[in-house]
Amino acid sequence: MFFNTTILLVFLLILFGVGVLFVSLFVPDILYWRKARKIRKTERTSSEPSNSLNNFESDLRNASVRMIESGEKIAFPALRGDTFMSRARYFYKTRKREAIDGGDESAFHLDWSECGWIVYALAEDYANLQYISRVYSEKILPLPLKMINHSQLGMVALLLFEKTANDNYKIFADKIYSFIRKQDSKYGVLYRQNIRNQIVDVVGMAVPFLIKYGMLFSDEEALKLAEKTVSQYIKYGCDRVTGMPAFAFQLEAPHIKCGATNWGRGCAWFVIGLSYVNINNFDNDTQSMIDKLDSSLVKLWETDGFFGHFISQGPRDLSAELPIVYYLYKKRLINIEEHQLLSYSTMCHNGIMYNSSSENHGIISYGMPCGPNALSQAYMIRLINLYKEMHPKYS
Repeated sequence: MFFNTTILLVFLLILFGVGVLFVSLFVPDILYWRKARKIRKTERTSSEPSNSLNNFESDLRNASVRMIESGEKIAFPALRGDTFMSRARYFYKTRKREAIDGGDESAFHLDWSECGWIVYALAEDYANLQYISRVYSEKILPLPLKMINHSQLGMVALLLFEKTANDNYKIFADKIYSFIRKQDSKYGVLYRQNIRNQIVDVVGMAVPFLIKYGMLFSDEEALKLAEKTVSQYIKYGCDRVTGMPAFAFQLEAPHIKCGATNWGRGCAWFVIGLSYVNINNFDNDTQSMIDKLDSSLVKLWETDGFFGHFISQGPRDLSAELPIVYYLYKKRLINIEEHQLLSYSTMCHNGIMYNSSSENHGIISYGMPCGPNALSQAYMIRLINLYKEMHPKYS
């Protein structure tokens, strides 16, 4: 009797182990496939084009508020590996990173690497000032400042300080500035300490904050740190012919470039930073490289009319395209017509921009090129705002 019971228990344990293995291996893929199918079905159905920029912008802003209030991530999950262990590492890293970011307890869990730009885009409009002040108090202020990604939330604090002169916003900005200064190195601000690579994201995250902070408070150290971060990335992380930035470069000599030099959102992060700096403050070689990048991007825009997940190879990725178009338009290197802006509304579903890509895990594990992304949402609003600033009829 004892022998039969033991065999039964062993059999049940084996069956349980097989069940756990099956769930670990296949259920995430089934859920992943279902979500991908739903997103792609939405993307294949174009929305009716908006009849005015004001209506388009209103839809974007209303949806952005809903996103902020729900705190729900909108980006499609990044690609996972094909083995059980690689998938286990994926889930472990995701949980670990969310714990660093404050997790659900942070009350601000929307696409952790880009959500600050959505709040900033809304804060640029005085009509949203009271709402954004509440968001700052309830969602931003409690965040633990442990990541360079929070620099974008510092941009919100600086903008609110400009508009209200409330010292509480400066106190928060000072904390972020203090954190960023601790990440200083011979290569400028490091995206993360204790890693081998400098990652292009840091240019679009830390540099805008440092420039805005330095100009607002006449802090030369902040401005110099921003310029060093840009110039060192150009020196070690950009292609010498086209000026295009690689995903990363190794901090140790010989500073090998890592990842693709035509990754769309990597280029977007790079030009987000460049859109804030004064090019004249750099040496001739750095200025020449920026000119090469500008020329490359203008030619690609004139040839293709869009920017892809991997530039010049598609598919379309608005989380890359919209920040790049904003940069080129802000520098008056390209012209944008109202009908071109309205054409983006066909990729807007229930107020949320699609045709984007997700966040990445690692330097060569790129996200999926489909679905919404917070950076696209923010820069669609900002691009419309910029267009209105340049056309008096909207003032």
